[in-house]
Amino acid sequence: MVTAAKNPDGSIAVVVFNEGPRLKFQINS
Repeated sequence: MVTAAKNPDGSIAVVVFNEGPRLKFQINS
């Protein structure tokens, strides 16, 4: 499952959930 959320500061946080460890990617826009 992949979810994307917009942070209050305007950056976009993309969180990837898989069967293993959780990976979190943060993209500043």
